[in-house]
Amino acid sequence: VLLKQVELKVAELDGFCIGVQLLSGRAVQIKVTENITVHDVKRSIQVQLGISLASQCLLFQEKLLANETRMGALDVVEGSILTLLTNTGVEEALQAASEALECLCKRDIVEIKSRA
Repeated sequence: VLLKQVELKVAELDGFCIGVQLLSGRAVQIKVTENITVHDVKRSIQVQLGISLASQCLLFQEKLLANETRMGALDVVEGSILTLLTNTGVEEALQAASEALECLCKRDIVEIKSRA
C-alpha cells in the first residue's frame, strides 16, 4: 500500500499534458498537475502565446472556468482539451467584418453608378 501511495505522489508531481485550443484552430500543450489552477494555466498561455491574462477566457466541456478552480476539480485528464476564447479574437473578427462591409458598400456604390 505504501508503494502505491509513493507512485501516486510521483505521478502527481510529474503532471500530465492538456491541450489548449483557440477558435482559429491553433493549439498548444501545457503540462499541469491536479493542484494547478485555471489562473496558472492562463499564465502559461500568456508566456507561450503572448495573450494577456485579462484577454483570456477558458472553457472546458462548454463551461466557463473560474480562475481559482483547480484542474483536479474539473475531471481534466491527460489529453483533455480546453478552449481558449480571447477578447483580442473578438476585436479582430469585428474589425475584419467591418472592413468587409465597408468594401462591399463601396463596390455596390460603384456598381450602382455604372448602371446609371
